[in-house]
Amino acid sequence: MTIEGAIHELSLRAFCLRCHSDSTVEKQLYEIETIQNYIRGKMRKSEFWLGRLIDTDDAAKRSGVAETVLAKAREKHEEAHVLWEWWTAENSDGFHNPELTRETLATSISASKEGVTLLNKAMAGYPSIDRKQ
Repeated sequence: MTIEGAIHELSLRAFCLRCHSDSTVEKQLYEIETIQNYIRGKMRKSEFWLGRLIDTDDAAKRSGVAETVLAKAREKHEEAHVLWEWWTAENSDGFHNPELTRETLATSISASKEGVTLLNKAMAGYPSIDRKQ
C-alpha cells in the first residue's frame, strides 16, 4: 500500500466509518469512486454543451442574429456556466451531495441546450426569433 493509500484508508476510518459503522473501507471506496466517476461524466457533458453554446453563439453573430437574441443566449450561458463552475471548484467531485450535484449539472446542461436551440432557430430564420434586417 502506498503512503497516499494508507492516509486515505485512515481518513475513511476516521471520518466515514464513524457514522457508517456497518460499512467497510472497501465498500466506502467503491461508493465514493462510483459517485465521483458518474459526476465527472456529468461534468464533461456539461462542458460539452457549454462549448457547443459558445460555438453556436459565434456562428450566430456571424449570421447576423439580432443582439436581443444573442443577449438571451448569453443569459443561458451565464446560468449554465455558474452551475457547472460550482462543481469544478468543489473538491469532492460531488460525493458529499450527489443529488444536488446531479440536479445542478443537469440544469447546466439544459440551460446550454436551450441557448443552442434559441440560436439555431434564429439562424434558421424562424419568424418568432429576431434577426437583423
